[in-house]
Amino acid sequence: MHIDAHEAKEFYHLHGWFIADVFTEGEMDELQYGIDRFYAGEQDRRLDILLSRDWTPDKGAIMRQNDYISLRMDAIRDLLCRSKIGEIASILTDSDSIRLFHDQLMYKPPTVKSTAVGWHTDKAYWQTCTSSNLITAWIPLQDCTENVGPLVVIDQSHLWENSGRVKSFHDQDMRRLQEGSQSNFEKAEKVSFTLKRGQVSFHHCMAMHGSYPNRSDRPRTSLSVHMQDSSNRYRRASDEEACVAPHQNDMLCRRDEDGFPDYSDPDVFPVFWPQ
Repeated sequence: MHIDAHEAKEFYHLHGWFIADVFTEGEMDELQYGIDRFYAGEQDRRLDILLSRDWTPDKGAIMRQNDYISLRMDAIRDLLCRSKIGEIASILTDSDSIRLFHDQLMYKPPTVKSTAVGWHTDKAYWQTCTSSNLITAWIPLQDCTENVGPLVVIDQSHLWENSGRVKSFHDQDMRRLQEGSQSNFEKAEKVSFTLKRGQVSFHHCMAMHGSYPNRSDRPRTSLSVHMQDSSNRYRRASDEEACVAPHQNDMLCRRDEDGFPDYSDPDVFPVFWPQ
């Protein structure tokens, strides 16, 4: 893998996304093996919290969502730490270090209707972060054609004024968008990430994105790796009802000297770059 750092950064800052060849076939096989182990019920480590949306076999043939795979499966964590995603993220965000923030495994079975992911921005769910420079690496486990429901990013939407408020992840109606973004959305270019296995897309935490249903005859599996730049810290945030809006991370990580969640806790937020 070689990318021109200056060109990559310029493209990312303009468009809010970037694509790179990152993983070898062998590394992708490693990643798939770890995911297969997880779906078979194996875990190297157990989380200290219960995840309300965590898919388990008793929930049947639905779209699966499982968080914190890298904290539960050692081989997946090791592979992500030694991969180039942290280095690329540091280039794109112009940050001197990159830490994990969160990760999410998604599985879209074939022939199931409700497998869309609604339009949203990651930052809308990360109100406890001081930084608006967080970045996500999207890693599909197979070649992604249009009909498997790949990630779709709205080009340049990270520059929109209201993009950081769009929270429609679990909305299956892809025609619906939150008030305030509709006019921009209708005129904007929608970029489908029809990637080859081993390619990775990166998108800005303020970039609006989602994915259409899997209309193919095969499953679509992907791992989203959310990363924080070196400036990111915890801040106390409130939602529209003036209630504290915590992230699950806040219940997993250690506390700092002031008693707040420490977003640099190496056990929950390992450093991806530099190694």
